[in-house]
Amino acid sequence: TDMIRIFEQNGYPSPYNKYIFNGDLVDRGPDSVECVLTLFLMKIACPSCIFVTRGNHESLTCGLGSFLTESFNKMSTNLEAEMFFNECHNVFNYLPLGYVINEKYFVCHGGLPDHFDVRIFRNTDKPNFSPVQLGLMTSLLWNDPFDGFGMRPSKRGGSALEFGLDVTMGFLKRHDFNLLIRSHEYASQGFFYSHDKRCLTVFSAPNYCGGNGVGVVMRIKDDLSYRILPIRTDGIMH
Repeated sequence: TDMIRIFEQNGYPSPYNKYIFNGDLVDRGPDSVECVLTLFLMKIACPSCIFVTRGNHESLTCGLGSFLTESFNKMSTNLEAEMFFNECHNVFNYLPLGYVINEKYFVCHGGLPDHFDVRIFRNTDKPNFSPVQLGLMTSLLWNDPFDGFGMRPSKRGGSALEFGLDVTMGFLKRHDFNLLIRSHEYASQGFFYSHDKRCLTVFSAPNYCGGNGVGVVMRIKDDLSYRILPIRTDGIMH
């Protein structure tokens, strides 16, 4: 799978080679079950080596997607499949909604809301949130940048929004961050910049949906310099 290629090309997780998987572990190919189990086992074996952000597909509110069908196809019985699927989502409910790297890079799956002046609790899938709380969680999982200012309805529909240059710059300035790193959005070259290169989209699924797109990984050093490297899809996996 692409995950194994990532490890083979960039080194397996270790205390000196840490990974953040930025959401959407499932519904991105035919091996969601294997990807989830591999990451969970690696997290158990070395908690400080693997970090996982919750994506919009790690939520029942996104719809059941292909992960449910895959679970039923790969488990021995329907009961086993249902239990596996439900337990995975119980874990998904506790995944962090974002990370801060060396106090300067903010990582989330989706994007920014117009404010962060509220607390939310991540350990539930259908929370009794206030509209403001629910809006913040939706933003972190669903929102996308656009070339403009302010907030506007998203082409995705629903409660998703698109956020402009001023939103990104205001958020980074307020928290003394240098860069917003997010995923969620297909990129034919594997990545693209928005908002004066202060918002970076990184997409790590090559040949997404049968296309010819590139997948990339972002390697960040301790001094916060970074490189964006393509995931090679040729060669033999061991």
